[in-house]
Amino acid sequence: MKFSALKHILPVTLLLLFILFSCEKKSQQPATSSGSSSTSTTSGTTTGGTTTGGTTTGSSFYQNDSLTGTKWTLYQYRDALTTTPLPRTDTLVFIDADTYTWNGVPQQYWLGTQQNIYNKYVFDLKNTPFGSLRGFPPLTLKTYGEIINEPFTQSGQTNGQTFYMWFKKIN
Repeated sequence: MKFSALKHILPVTLLLLFILFSCEKKSQQPATSSGSSSTSTTSGTTTGGTTTGGTTTGSSFYQNDSLTGTKWTLYQYRDALTTTPLPRTDTLVFIDADTYTWNGVPQQYWLGTQQNIYNKYVFDLKNTPFGSLRGFPPLTLKTYGEIINEPFTQSGQTNGQTFYMWFKKIN
């Protein structure tokens, strides 16, 4: 009976040792931060981060940007169900890295890049007449001063409505 027990224990032990020594330990990169420090959970991983523009971000996941000191106009838009744009004359003034006004009403915004979204900004506009919106305009928006027919979807809602918008920088 002793021999049959050893006959099963030995292969199991060898298998466990093989698994244990074949596992590769991944090195963790230390989080770096600038400014005030806080924590952010991204994809189930908690890392050090920074608070900039009113948004807590992981140190390598987001890169903040800003439209500070610029004035833009929303000159037309359409919803996802129509093809003909409707005229608008709304003015957006970007005061600092996280505050703007929509027709003189102060609101919050966030502009930045995200590690897994290439050649596009993440652009959040809070509390607009269309609701809180999130769009992904091209990185060239600051270079050319224009956003043309870009979808912005209502955020914070299940099945939020999408609006296609045309913005132009006016200063």
